[in-house]
Amino acid sequence: MAQEFLSQLLRIENTVQVDELEARTCMICLESYGTLNSSTGAVELQVRLPCDHLVGTFCIATWLRDNNNCPACRKTFFPAQPRPYLEHEIINDRPSENTRTMDFRDGNDPVEFCDWLCSELVLNGDILEVAQSMCEPLWGRFNDHSPECNAAICVYIAWHLLTPDSSVATFLADLSHTVLLGEDLIRSTYRLIYPDRMRLIVPEILPRLARFNMEGIHAFLPTPSLDNPIINREEDNDREGRTSDGTEHDTVDSAENDERGLGDEDEFREQLIEVLGDEYLFGIIEDMTAEILVVMDTSSQLAGRSAQLRIAVCAFMACHLRGVEISYSEVARIYGVGERTLREGYADAFDRRSVLVLYQLAETIGNGNLERVLGALPALNWPPP
Repeated sequence: MAQEFLSQLLRIENTVQVDELEARTCMICLESYGTLNSSTGAVELQVRLPCDHLVGTFCIATWLRDNNNCPACRKTFFPAQPRPYLEHEIINDRPSENTRTMDFRDGNDPVEFCDWLCSELVLNGDILEVAQSMCEPLWGRFNDHSPECNAAICVYIAWHLLTPDSSVATFLADLSHTVLLGEDLIRSTYRLIYPDRMRLIVPEILPRLARFNMEGIHAFLPTPSLDNPIINREEDNDREGRTSDGTEHDTVDSAENDERGLGDEDEFREQLIEVLGDEYLFGIIEDMTAEILVVMDTSSQLAGRSAQLRIAVCAFMACHLRGVEISYSEVARIYGVGERTLREGYADAFDRRSVLVLYQLAETIGNGNLERVLGALPALNWPPP
């Protein structure tokens, strides 16, 4: 049926003169009509489909080997045919459960196309999840492109972000061959979305992007050096182990401090919300504090110190990771610990920041502050437009 339709389609009366065209390039390979296609070595002639779309002769012949519709509007030209290699078991004695074919007629879901593409290209689960997460924001902004084209772009971007040192040319050729779209079409579509590329990233995928590249996020933490302006903002009485209101605190935390700290949790919350000026931001910092504290309690020299000090150190770290430049004196006042004790505790935590601040925190840090995290991840080495 496909061959019969193609024979009728390529009859001379269906060809179109170049001067009739508004666009002089094939929609699939983007090569100029009447010239030698650099990818296929064939001369592309323009032909009109029954739906009035114009396309190159070689490209539509390739397309119709596996499809029965228009590559632009999906109008069906003839009934779907069974795949001989599946029907007669030419490839395997029995097709496996994982053997799938890309049927463009079953729906317009780029997420499913991403799944199929990653399976065909043998890409890992991280690339699949990153690609699928981009489908919705991309589809919402560029819904005039075909689902398989959008899926190919998402897979292309995800692969590049997670394997930045690999060969783009080789992967692009494999991707183009698998999805039956020209490399130039993939490149031109990518160039179109490039200015809005950061809008494709959602916080949920930040941990996958940050997993092997946390240096930029760790750099959000201020160094505990005496030259740090955060320390210079502290009051002189801090050097004597007193809080900013002049109340003396022993630099060694006591059980009494533990009890008082645990009993004043609501007061701590109210004071920190007052300093932050945003209850939603407090919720994010509270979650981050809890996540850092879990790791600290199992892998830090601070594990044996009071709960009050440990929470204060974690809250100080969480604030700076989220972009809130809170001072030692403010945190010490809120949590009722000595400023010198807090500084010493933070210095210990800073030395172990790569253990305490894990890549999973990237999502929490990026909630409501996505651009800051994206700017800190050198892993986001986008392919050139």
